[in-house]
Amino acid sequence: MEATNSSLKSSTKEMCLCVPSWSHSFLVQQGDYNAVVFAALSSQNARVITITNVVLGSDPRINPDVLTKAFQVDKNIIDCAHLLLSSVILALACSFAFASDPDPVQDFCVALNDTKTCGLFVNGKFCKDPKLADAGDFFFSGLDKPGNTSNPVGSNVTPVAVNEIPGLNTLGISLARIDFAAYGLNPPHTHPRATEILVVVEGALEFNRGDNNALAFAGLSSQNPGVIIIANAVIGSDPHINPDVLTKAFQVDKNIIISRSSSGLITIRPFLYNIK
Repeated sequence: MEATNSSLKSSTKEMCLCVPSWSHSFLVQQGDYNAVVFAALSSQNARVITITNVVLGSDPRINPDVLTKAFQVDKNIIDCAHLLLSSVILALACSFAFASDPDPVQDFCVALNDTKTCGLFVNGKFCKDPKLADAGDFFFSGLDKPGNTSNPVGSNVTPVAVNEIPGLNTLGISLARIDFAAYGLNPPHTHPRATEILVVVEGALEFNRGDNNALAFAGLSSQNPGVIIIANAVIGSDPHINPDVLTKAFQVDKNIIISRSSSGLITIRPFLYNIK
């Protein structure tokens, strides 16, 4: 059985499954017999990111306080999972894949959300007639306004990407304002299509342990970098990943997985959750 963030299907002999490059997946053998599969990947060096390894087996380790807040579980559970994982020899190597936007084919291509409008289809957006482009297509106001950090993780992201500035289409760049309350955090996450540079304007990070708020701005090398918040992708997926799979992967009690899946995880304003 393999699950992505949009489907859950069973596969038997001679059946084929397709897993898009932006999705997360897992395989589990449900029968009492061995199984063999062959996988073809659209890269000469596809690599793999095993979520359990990245979260609990990273070197240096992610601070347990960060994981406790991100996954909304007791700190002792995180400490126990760290200990158990360190004693397991994992078969898959953990590494990172790299992706980026394609090179632009013109100076600018102001995005249109109206798919019925005749134009050039580039980078997932139709282009406005260059003669109709104006200054408003390259402008955004709002970065001076603090975001609401009254949520379980104590942070808020204000994105400035192609949906906010249509003129960014094909230019391969975006920006975000990130507000942190005291002791707030931005949950462990990845951007599947971008490299990120972060500038701390106020406060102190990596984990805002101070008694004051913090403010940072992030620049990303994509007009639509996407974001995958690991806790939401693993425990908050729809449909849910089988609790038995997560129990075995994270080496924790099954009731903990069921409790977090049923109660739901953090809901914060995402930086372009649409990663299609």
